Amino acid sequence: MSNRILLAEDDARLRQLFTNLLSHHGYEVSQAASCSETLLYLQAQQYDMLIFDVELEDGNALDVIEDSIQQRNNVIVISSNEAYQTPCRELGVSMFVQKPILPNEFLALVQHALDK
Repeated sequence: MSNRILLAEDDARLRQLFTNLLSHHGYEVSQAASCSETLLYLQAQQYDMLIFDVELEDGNALDVIEDSIQQRNNVIVISSNEAYQTPCRELGVSMFVQKPILPNEFLALVQHALDK
C-alpha cells in the first residue's frame, strides 16, 4: 500500500512537479492550493504525511498546520520565507525546508521523514 500525502502548495507548477515526482515513486498524492481546500481534504481522509507551503492562495496556513500537528500528522513545511521557520518549529513541524529545493532533495526528505 502506498503512503498517502497531502501537498498544499499555491504555486501550480511546483505543486505539479512535486506531485509527479512523488507519484512516480509510488506515493498517492492529493493536491491543494488553498487553506480551505486543504481542510476539505483533511476532513475527507487520513494522510501519512502533510506537506505545506505556509502562504497559500487564501491566506496563511499556520492554523491548519497547528491543527494537523495536534492530530499527530507528519508535517513538512516548505517555504521561501525564512521568517516562518521559528513559528513552525514552535508548532512542532517535523521539518522546515527553505525554497528553492531541488526535486531529488525534496524526494529524499519525504522518504526520510516517512521512514521515521
